Amino acid sequence: MKDIVENKWWEFQFLPQIPQTADSRISSLQAKFVKFLQFNPLDMGISKDEAILYFDHKIEILKNHIETIKSLCTTPALVCNTPKIKTLIDHEIEAASKQERYRSQMPQTIEWVETLLNSGKYSSQVRIMSTGLIYYRQREQVKLLCDSTYNTCWHLGQPECQIVWAMLSQEYETSLTRVDWSDLGVIPNRKALKA
Repeated sequence: MKDIVENKWWEFQFLPQIPQTADSRISSLQAKFVKFLQFNPLDMGISKDEAILYFDHKIEILKNHIETIKSLCTTPALVCNTPKIKTLIDHEIEAASKQERYRSQMPQTIEWVETLLNSGKYSSQVRIMSTGLIYYRQREQVKLLCDSTYNTCWHLGQPECQIVWAMLSQEYETSLTRVDWSDLGVIPNRKALKA
């Protein structure tokens, strides 16, 4: 894999703490380790104050996109709204339930969502964000959100982190710059547009 990664002009980082697996649900959960910054950036040569841009392999990011992202981000982190407008947590649950790796753990996930809603601190009316691209401008300011999202996904066994992020990020709304994909000039893959 190192050759493939480096041929795309990316820097290869081997994470020995993540064993390889053929189970797509577990593999998807493991990917959250990087997405939600569970590694020590200093171990990878990333300074304490350096920003991190995370994006899925399905998204092509060019230099001009990075400059646009940096200029639009006025808070500790930037995320994109989902391409398809989803304004209720139920919209994301319904969309995710179509995929087996998400569906198998959906009963526990729905129960978790209902517990949060019953607390009165969270709303089911939330604009769903795509966690396929997150720009961490000030990582420490959103570390608790990242840690909580990562830990909750593993606790539920639910790799569909957009449900978890949609609920937990409500407490961090002022720390997040929300943009649409069209604002960045980036088009996510066709599958994402249908979801």
